[in-house]
Amino acid sequence: MPITDPDTKKTVSNWTPTGIEAWASVEPMSGTEMLKYQQVESSVSHRIRMWYQPGITPDMRINYAGRYLNIASVIDPQELHRELEILADEEV
Repeated sequence: MPITDPDTKKTVSNWTPTGIEAWASVEPMSGTEMLKYQQVESSVSHRIRMWYQPGITPDMRINYAGRYLNIASVIDPQELHRELEILADEEV
């Protein structure tokens, strides 16, 4: 999450690696899907599917091949703790 440096008043990144590494499917959303999800979330551009990992929250971001995806929503389909569907927006 960005914070403001008290000395320079500039916004700087304050992210801390969690150590969670996992295989995932990262899929850009189609225009129709983006419109559907943006009615609920402020902005989403990607859907990430992965095996269930406890502790993943919207306060985190995903480093995918040097690109950063800010998590907007974490969904545990049917609450079975088998997989996660994460909606995210790419940082530019």
